[in-house]
Amino acid sequence: MAIGWLTALKLVPWGDVIEATPQALKAAKALLKKREEAPVPPTDASGHVLLTPEMLNQWRQEQKTTLEAIEKLATAQASLIAEIERLRSQQRRSRLGLGVLLLLSLFLTAWVLRHSALA
Repeated sequence: MAIGWLTALKLVPWGDVIEATPQALKAAKALLKKREEAPVPPTDASGHVLLTPEMLNQWRQEQKTTLEAIEKLATAQASLIAEIERLRSQQRRSRLGLGVLLLLSLFLTAWVLRHSALA
């Protein structure tokens, strides 16, 4: 099973994954930085946060950026899953082919031994 995973890891389009990683990382860092720099929102006497139109717009922009980052990660994950499924299918076919070759070699060996014993 370890060989299957090694093969899967070798066939992953790492160039695409590495290319997409900095973008996702930048987006995540930008979100964290915005969160840290955000001023403390005003509250009313009971402690409820009072939303201003600027805060609401900022929140919507953060949500949009977050969704874009999630979409990039989901696309990369879907690509990896598709590649793993393709490799599993290829592995099944290889095992079937190996089994057929093994049976053929056993039959051929038995046939050779039988005919060499008769001669």
